[in-house]
Amino acid sequence: MAYAFRLIDSLRSSRGHMTMSGLPNGNLEITSELVQPNRLHYKIGSKELILIGPTAYSRDNEGPWKKGGPINIPGLPIKQEDIFQMKSEPFIRRILNNPKLAFKGKISGEETIDGYKAIIYEITGTARGNSRAEIFSMRTWIATEDGFPRKLEMVNPVTGFKGTIRYFDFNANITINPPI
Repeated sequence: MAYAFRLIDSLRSSRGHMTMSGLPNGNLEITSELVQPNRLHYKIGSKELILIGPTAYSRDNEGPWKKGGPINIPGLPIKQEDIFQMKSEPFIRRILNNPKLAFKGKISGEETIDGYKAIIYEITGTARGNSRAEIFSMRTWIATEDGFPRKLEMVNPVTGFKGTIRYFDFNANITINPPI
C-alpha cells in the first residue's frame, strides 16, 4: 500500500473527489485538481479556492474572485506554503504508526473502479488493550494494472464519520491559472 501512495506523490498532476459525512456541520463534498509543483484548485461546498505558490484566490457561491496572500485553510493545521510539501505516504504512515492503535489488515476482495480492476486492501484500527473497540477502518482500492490507488474509504464508527476519496486523471493535462 505504501508503494501505491508513493506513486500518487510522484505525479505531475491529478484530480480527486472527496465526500464526507458524519461531520458536526453536516456533509461535505470536495473536488480538487493538483499541478506540481505549486498549483491547487479546490471546490469545497459553495467555496472555491485556487492556490498558486504563495498567492490565493477565493470566492463564495460563484461570486467574484478575491486575490490574497497566504491563507489558513480551515481544518488544516498547516500553512499554505507547506501544502505543496504534503505527501500521501507519510500521512498514511502517521496514521498507521499511532502508538494508541493496533491494526489488522487483509485483502477483502476485488472490484472495478473507473474501468480498472482493483484489489481492495482493508485496515482496521482498534484501541490498544481493547481489540473489540473498533476506532477506524480504511479500505483502499489499488489498480492491478498500474498500482495507483483509485479509491480510499475511511470510517470511524465511534463518531459516525465516513470519507471517500476517488483519485483520477493521473498526469493529465490540467491547467490552473489565476482567475483574475
